[in-house]
Amino acid sequence: MLKLAEEVLMTNLTRTVLVHRRFELQNNVAIPRNKNELKKLYRKKLAIPFHQRLFSIGHCIPNLKKWFKTNESEDLRITQILDYGNIAWEPQFVGDSRIPFHDERFPYRYRSNSHLVNFSLI
Repeated sequence: MLKLAEEVLMTNLTRTVLVHRRFELQNNVAIPRNKNELKKLYRKKLAIPFHQRLFSIGHCIPNLKKWFKTNESEDLRITQILDYGNIAWEPQFVGDSRIPFHDERFPYRYRSNSHLVNFSLI
């Protein structure tokens, strides 16, 4: 993800975020090693999109079925571009040490503490 972020975010100074899909697995289910394994678990209802049952409006990324149909690649790539039009959306920030702890230009949800989280990748 870091390579894609450097290519897209560091060269394009627009207000852009990269979003990746996250899933929850049933207990005692082995972590899938690729998208095909994940798709099989999803079809069997052993894997669901992150917080689908808890707060789906805050975590839903559209076009899941279309995403499952795209070929998996060693190189990460952008599969869709979306407007940030859902005020309930809770993207979880991931950044490296060059990113400030809190960037006031990013439209965080009211009562959200996501902006207080800092993960260092470097």
